[in-house]
Amino acid sequence: MPPQEAALPEISPPVVSRVGTAPDSGKAARDHARLLEQAWYHAAFAVGEDGAFGWSDNYATAAMADAAALAWCRDSGENCRIVTRIGPKTPMSYDGQPLSWTTALALKDFVHKPAPKALALSDTGAWGVSWNQPGRKAAARVALRNCQQRIDPANKPGGLPAGSCRVVLVR
Repeated sequence: MPPQEAALPEISPPVVSRVGTAPDSGKAARDHARLLEQAWYHAAFAVGEDGAFGWSDNYATAAMADAAALAWCRDSGENCRIVTRIGPKTPMSYDGQPLSWTTALALKDFVHKPAPKALALSDTGAWGVSWNQPGRKAAARVALRNCQQRIDPANKPGGLPAGSCRVVLVR
């Protein structure tokens, strides 16, 4: 008998948590407002001295979003701290893997795609899917490649891992 598949989660609405004073003027305030409008989880906004700021969004966990926002802020200033976080109302995961906002949306759409199909997830929030492939192995290979293409090492602040992908579902 095949192993039991993990149930696909319901999409959880994003929740904004203010943990400090947000910027009230300039580019930092505009970027903060855009982050709040977009409201993709996991996201964070950090501010520092002398107008330094950094933000991140669409990470798999709050810790990763915090680390990225702080790293971007530290690129242009000192004493950076998180002032805003956006996370899911309820924890989002599939097969033990935490999910970013776009991953959760992709999973919702994925269930309706024709087989053979596959899903790959990264530990940072990237994802890849494939469907209507010539076989299960091809589906897994394409999903893995699609996930790896969403990992952009050039768009990571210094010291943060780019992430790695693994296939978590093949049908």
